[in-house]
Amino acid sequence: MPSAWGKIDRDSGISHHLCHHCADVAAVFTILLQRIHPQRALTKALGRPLHSTEIDALIVMAFLHDVGKLAPGFQRKGWPDLLKTGTHGHLEAGQIWLNALDDSSLGGQINALATMCGDQAEPWFDVIFAHHGRPLKPVDEARAKGCFRNFDGYDWQAEERILGKAIAKWFPPLETLRLPPPKPQLMHLVAGLLALSDWLGSDQQAFHFVSNFDPNYWQRAIVTAQTHLDSVGLGLTTDALAGSPEWALISDYPAPRPAQEAISKIDLDAQLVILEAETGAGKTEAALWHFIRQLSAGNVEALYFAVPTRAAARQLNA
Repeated sequence: MPSAWGKIDRDSGISHHLCHHCADVAAVFTILLQRIHPQRALTKALGRPLHSTEIDALIVMAFLHDVGKLAPGFQRKGWPDLLKTGTHGHLEAGQIWLNALDDSSLGGQINALATMCGDQAEPWFDVIFAHHGRPLKPVDEARAKGCFRNFDGYDWQAEERILGKAIAKWFPPLETLRLPPPKPQLMHLVAGLLALSDWLGSDQQAFHFVSNFDPNYWQRAIVTAQTHLDSVGLGLTTDALAGSPEWALISDYPAPRPAQEAISKIDLDAQLVILEAETGAGKTEAALWHFIRQLSAGNVEALYFAVPTRAAARQLNA
C-alpha cells in the first residue's frame, strides 16, 4: 500500500513521507521562532511575548500546513496512470478536510486540536492554508465531491492516523496548548515565517527524502533545520563582522563623506532612515555602514537592496 507523500522526485520516483515533509517545515519554523529577530517581531505584532504554549500551538499548526495532501485527489499527482481520473490542489483539499472532520479524525487527536484552537480555528487555518502567499479561494463544492475518494491501494484515513500518531509523539499534548489571538499583524508575520519555512524545508539537498514513516524523524528534522538555517545565513551573529563597525571596515577611503558622516550619527532605534544625496555622494557605502552598525547592535541580521527600476537592477547585476 503506498504511503502518503509530501514531496516526490518525479525523475527517480523517490518520495518523502507526508509526515516527514510536515516535520521539516515545522522544524524550520521552530528554529526561526528561537531566533531573536523573529521573537522581537512577534512580540511587537502581538503586543506582548508569546507564551510557550502559544509557540507550541503555532508549531503544530505549521506541521498541519500540508494536511490537504492526505487527499487521494492530491496523491494521484504522484501516480501518472491515475492522473486521468482528476486531481485536486492540496490547499483546496485542506479546506475540504477541515469541513469534514469527525471524532475519529487524526487518529482521535481532533478533539484535542479543537481545544488547542478554541474559537480561533478558522482564522489560523486560513493563515496556514495560505502558505504559498495568497489567500484561499472558496472551495468548488461540485469539484470537492471526489477529492477524498480512495483509489486502489491508498487509504487516506489510515495515512491520517499516522499523521495523528506523529502529532501525539512529537508535540506536547494538544489540549495543553492554546493559539494566540489572531491579531492581523501577528497573522501576517506568521504567514510570512511559514512561507519561508516551507521554502527552506522543501530543499531536498538539505532534507533528504525518507519514504517510509519513521516515528523518530522529528529529532532528525530539528537538527537538519538548525544546520540548514545556519548554512543559508539566517544564523548570522556579530561574529560575521571582521572588526568593529567603523568606517574603515567598509572602505579604504581615509574618511567618510558628509552624507556618510550624517548617517553615522543616526540613532540606531530609528525605524525609518531616508538619505537623499547627489550621484556619487556615497549613498551605497552609507547604507552599508548603517547596516553593520545595526548588525553589531543586534538589531538586524540581514540586508537587501530594493532597486526601483529594471534598468538599475540590470546595471547592478552586470
